[in-house]
Amino acid sequence: MYTHTLGKPKKPSLYSKKTDWNYFKEILDEQLTLTVPLKTEIDIEEAVEDVTKAIQNAAWQATPDSNDQTYTEELPTTIKQKLAEKRRARKRWQLTRAPQDKQHYNKIAKELKHLLQTLKNEGIQTYLQELTPTKDTDYSLWKATRKIK
Repeated sequence: MYTHTLGKPKKPSLYSKKTDWNYFKEILDEQLTLTVPLKTEIDIEEAVEDVTKAIQNAAWQATPDSNDQTYTEELPTTIKQKLAEKRRARKRWQLTRAPQDKQHYNKIAKELKHLLQTLKNEGIQTYLQELTPTKDTDYSLWKATRKIK
């Protein structure tokens, strides 16, 4: 049985690695008017607000939406239980600093590490078994081979 872990939402950002900076510049050039008189504090505040809004709008338009807002990973229930057990053992050891608590914590941590490594190996084996060199699967075997090189 597998359960989903809760992912943290991605922090909002004005730009990403997919931002089209030339398009950003074009939009900003269209939206900005630099002939505003800046004689009073109110004029300056309004001009700053207008520039800020123009930059934000240009950045949002030039940056494509990201579909992966949260990252979740399926984990077997046994691994989640072992992780909770490890956290309890670590907390107990940090409170008591007793050698037997440290040994218990190390033992559980080692078991969890072994379980995670086994899960990872099973995932890799499944992935490798599903690879084929045909057009139906978009030549997945050759793509995996290229990644290894």
